[in-house]
Amino acid sequence: MDGHIITHLGFFIGDLHRQIEQLHQKQYAGITADDTFTLYRGQGLSTADFEQMIKDREVFSTFAESNQASPDLCGILFVMKVNPSQSTAPFASIAGINQFQGEEEVLFSMNSVFRIQDIKQMGGNNRLYEIDLILTADNDPELSKFTDYIRQESFPDSEGWYRLGMVLIKMGQFDKAEDIYQVLLNQTKDDEDKPHFYHLLGSINKDQGKYQDALTFYEKITC
Repeated sequence: MDGHIITHLGFFIGDLHRQIEQLHQKQYAGITADDTFTLYRGQGLSTADFEQMIKDREVFSTFAESNQASPDLCGILFVMKVNPSQSTAPFASIAGINQFQGEEEVLFSMNSVFRIQDIKQMGGNNRLYEIDLILTADNDPELSKFTDYIRQESFPDSEGWYRLGMVLIKMGQFDKAEDIYQVLLNQTKDDEDKPHFYHLLGSINKDQGKYQDALTFYEKITC
């Protein structure tokens, strides 16, 4: 995915997050611990996608079983326990506004984290499993320790797309980082910021052995 798509997708995700927050506030106002509910998601392991969850276990057990047709997939039924009174990640039912009428879908924001509680075979089938999950909250001690570590390791003094680019460089995703910094360079209207982006782009190319391209960017710093 190139930098243009990443940056445009970021605006979409931000807008979607705000809409989920608004729906969550309307749907779960005044809830208590007694309002805990269960959601189900059936799929193949290699295409895991936790964003969209659905409440009908029988339908998604069947969907999980259908993934066994491919030798490269295991059928997975995710069973998720959600306590709205404890969760700090927004989620909302999109029944009625979803294009698939009649389906009770629940959409979770991207900052949702689930803890695995149990993994077990279904019906003695070694290619069909049930995975029990529970939605965590920000005050979860282990999650807090992990997220604090991630923040410290992901350039906490930087922000936004610049920070994402630094993380991608650390991960060795040089092409994606270069795409992002090229977009930021093209978008900046401050001439004082451009030398910094030229230096970053030069360093990225140098680390990939593209010395001529790196030299081209470095030369622009002094222009």
